[in-house]
Amino acid sequence: EIIPGLFGPAYRAQYPARMRSLAKWRVRHPTDPVGIARQWQANLHFQAHGASGPILCPTLVIHGQEDGLSPVANGRDLAASIAGAKLVVLDGVGHAPNVEAPIRFHEELSSFLSEIGW
Repeated sequence: EIIPGLFGPAYRAQYPARMRSLAKWRVRHPTDPVGIARQWQANLHFQAHGASGPILCPTLVIHGQEDGLSPVANGRDLAASIAGAKLVVLDGVGHAPNVEAPIRFHEELSSFLSEIGW
């Protein structure tokens, strides 16, 4: 049930065996219902704006366009709330851009780190 939220449609279509394997693993290792309920509660009530004061370091926000758990608008809002943050939206990618598009993820991260002199 959660897999469509975690991965974009293209990734799910390309790797159906991985999706089945993940689903079987989840059945063998179920999430604690109290823990997941608290996670959803925290997610529903989370407000990033001004919560921890200003972020003063260079910031990169990478968000999947097809994220089924956290809409891309959340990534845009997060980046807009951090002065000077760079937002990268990966088309065709869901909630796990580092898994679904590892090369693009690495390229974006490497480029950002080079831009800021790391």
